[in-house]
Amino acid sequence: EITSSAVENAVKSPRGIDYHLVNAYLARRILDHLIGFKVSPLLWRHVSRAKSAGRVQSPTLRIICERENERDQHIPEEYWPFLVKFDYQGSSFEASLNKISDVNVKKGLKSEEEVNQTQLDIDASDFVLTKIDTKNQSSNPQPPFRTSSLIAAANSQFGMLAKQTMKAAQSLFLAGHITYPRTDNIAIGGSEDTEYPGSPLEEIRNYITGNFDQKFLSKQVRIYKGKLTTAQEAHEAIRPALISVKPSDLDLSTSEERLYKLIWNRTVASQMESSKYERKSLTISSEDSKFEFTASSRKNIFAGFEILSTAEEKNIAEFPEGLEEGSELRIIAKQAEQK
Repeated sequence: EITSSAVENAVKSPRGIDYHLVNAYLARRILDHLIGFKVSPLLWRHVSRAKSAGRVQSPTLRIICERENERDQHIPEEYWPFLVKFDYQGSSFEASLNKISDVNVKKGLKSEEEVNQTQLDIDASDFVLTKIDTKNQSSNPQPPFRTSSLIAAANSQFGMLAKQTMKAAQSLFLAGHITYPRTDNIAIGGSEDTEYPGSPLEEIRNYITGNFDQKFLSKQVRIYKGKLTTAQEAHEAIRPALISVKPSDLDLSTSEERLYKLIWNRTVASQMESSKYERKSLTISSEDSKFEFTASSRKNIFAGFEILSTAEEKNIAEFPEGLEEGSELRIIAKQAEQK
């Protein structure tokens, strides 16, 4: 945890030097000398644009090559997801083909011929809503960012490349806005001792209490731990250095502003209450029971942590009012796409 409060607390209570950590550093330095210093000059002679090689780049390149060999051996198979649009008293919704004669085809039909035959058979069928299943669900917030999850989120939400993300993260870190951005840890500093005043966890929870309704604060402190036993976890998760500094308080470049907002929202959301939904699933069958379609919708009951979510809601069907088991439905459109 590299923040002013952590450094001040460390100075107040110094401890002995851990020579296991010192020796680990020496081992890394030896690996750099044995591998990096020998492989890099070899690489420069044969690959004009190569910059360096070493204990990180060399095994990474091997992993990429092994994965690429697996990709080359993959045998693609075509499949055709089959969707229809049902009409009920002037309102419509989409459903996907689930079964044909009790055979599961949820992953899709296998050929264009099968699609054409299915379309003909469906045109000659009548459909009835056979089952409505309603249940409540909850969704938990995701843990704070580590390097890999930050790169993935910035790419999916903003189309930022890994290099752009890490450049912006490094700038935010050097300016003192976020903690160290190269980490494999998802734990917030102070997770081990949530009682000591001024801990980042306490600061986050106090911010939620002071700026949101009390029901948005998770009842218990959420402690996140990584599942990888090989993770070093030398640094804490990526979070704002001061949670009280909101994204709107800073004058940043576009990429830095996007990244800071992403980190700030994820950090605050990690200590908020779960979101709650009512999930409704429909089963629609042909009168001869040959075809079965399924559709689902999700209605938000309590926003919870998603009040801070920047991710766009996926297209989720809204069902017409008055749907009851036994209702007759009419197909108004069909769609099958080769994949």
